[in-house]
Amino acid sequence: MKTYGEDIVHATAKVVGNVHGGGCGFKSRLSRKLEAPQGAFPICNEGLKRSFKRATARRLFLAKPVSRANNRNSVQDGIFGCNFATLMNMEIKSQFDHRGKTYKVTYTDGVPVIETDPKILDGVHSFCFYNNKLVIVGHGKDNNWTPPGGAIEKGETYEEASVREIKEESNMKVLHQECIGYQDVEIPGENRVVRQFRMFCIVEPYGDFVSDPDGDILEIKLIDPKDYREYIKWGEIGDHLMEQALSLKSGM
Repeated sequence: MKTYGEDIVHATAKVVGNVHGGGCGFKSRLSRKLEAPQGAFPICNEGLKRSFKRATARRLFLAKPVSRANNRNSVQDGIFGCNFATLMNMEIKSQFDHRGKTYKVTYTDGVPVIETDPKILDGVHSFCFYNNKLVIVGHGKDNNWTPPGGAIEKGETYEEASVREIKEESNMKVLHQECIGYQDVEIPGENRVVRQFRMFCIVEPYGDFVSDPDGDILEIKLIDPKDYREYIKWGEIGDHLMEQALSLKSGM
């Protein structure tokens, strides 16, 4: 359980069921947990209010209120917005198969309460919006489409890595950035876990996209967000991330 102070009161509800996602071999066991402060909306936007209301409407009922005194607002350098963890904490357990190995994933909404050990920082991908379109990038010869993102380099924060990767892969400038959540991935056969972050961003072009410095990205597209499933095959976690990104966008 995450605590933001001694006077916090925890409110949880769980829904567990079998979920089968398309693409990437997702065979998910879904476990959702909701933690939300009652009446703690002044520091956050309307989109997050709607996210909270929709979550409770899905029979994820709150049990007890949480103290307002421990609300946290995460703002850095003028582009980082409301800390999503102050509103709700959704957890999804899943797994995927890659090159003959099965990876177990635990996704959690918001920013980790305890600062992440740099040793386990692995990567970041960002759901970027420009003029109501979603920015996606095509990788390699098979053009596997994802949101812009990549590895977190030594000494970087995940916020800094997000900004850098977006510029490198799409030639876009980040105007606004918020952390949607993070996922811990168990590496099979290595007894270790790495952490990946998922971001929401509003962007604008520096200019035309020419090439990725690393040569990984062959093409970028601006698509209607409702068509994202045609390109991004991230199963239940991907669906949730897209929903949260659209909620954040609608509240701006």
